[in-house]
Amino acid sequence: SPPVDAVDSPWRDGQTAAWLHRGGGTVTLVEGMTFCVSAASGDIEPGSPMGLFVLDTRVLSRLRLMVDGELPRSLGSLPTGPVSAAFVASCEPTVGRSERLVVVRRRRLGQGLRETAEIQNTGLGPRTVSVQLSVEVDFADVFEVKEGRPPSPFVTPQWKGGRSRYVHPGHAPVRLD
Repeated sequence: SPPVDAVDSPWRDGQTAAWLHRGGGTVTLVEGMTFCVSAASGDIEPGSPMGLFVLDTRVLSRLRLMVDGELPRSLGSLPTGPVSAAFVASCEPTVGRSERLVVVRRRRLGQGLRETAEIQNTGLGPRTVSVQLSVEVDFADVFEVKEGRPPSPFVTPQWKGGRSRYVHPGHAPVRLD
């Protein structure tokens, strides 16, 4: 059964609220020959069977979001469609502050992977935060990943015009905007 149940919202007339899946495990999105497997937090960690796979090749082996140098604490995930999901997390207050930050990541497959991150301040005043997104590409074959074999090490990053490209001999370049 799906991990989310839609219920009538007690706060807004005629709208529904959704219960977040709070367990561990993974979230998998599939569209045609492309699929993405991530932790319930939305992060993709190297050394695991997670990643973004296109035509049986892993084109994204790490995707980690940090706020103020810390990993947000996962509150849950919510499938928002067959090819999309939302991930909700919170950041603990920093020293001398009482407000928390709420992080909502929205991910969608469709001609690649598109993800947006929204950070909401629960405090009354403005707050400056540092956001870091770490990515890695390894071009591992799906069978290398399934069998736990290390991928070939010939991936080289290139920077051009503020964009990064990862190039592996025999594969089309992967562009990260």
